[in-house]
Amino acid sequence: MSVLDPPFSSAHLSEAKKGVACGIAAHLVWGVMAYYFKLIEGVSPVEIAVHRGLWSLAVAGLVIWLLGQFDDVKKAMAKPRILMTLVFTSLLIVFNWGFYVWSIQNGHT
Repeated sequence: MSVLDPPFSSAHLSEAKKGVACGIAAHLVWGVMAYYFKLIEGVSPVEIAVHRGLWSLAVAGLVIWLLGQFDDVKKAMAKPRILMTLVFTSLLIVFNWGFYVWSIQNGHT
C-alpha cells in the first residue's frame, strides 16, 4: 500500500480488512480473559500482573532478538528521556493490568 493509492483501492481495502480482523480478535481475547481471571480468583492480581509483565518482557526480547534490533534498543536506553518514558508507561500498564484483574475478581465487571 502506498500513500498514492486511491482511498478505495484494493490495497486500502485489504489493510482495512486486516485492521477490522485484528480489532475483533483483540476484543474477543479481552472478553475471554475476564472469564479466565474469574476462574483463577485465588491468585493475587499483583501476581498475575507481574507474570504478565515478565512474560511480555520475554516475548518482546525474543521479537527484538529475532528482528536483530538490539542496537536500536541500546540507543533508546542510552537516552534518559526515552528511558524514563518507557519506565513510566510500563508502570501505567502494570497498574492497569492489576486493576483490571482485581476488578474482575471482585465482581466489578
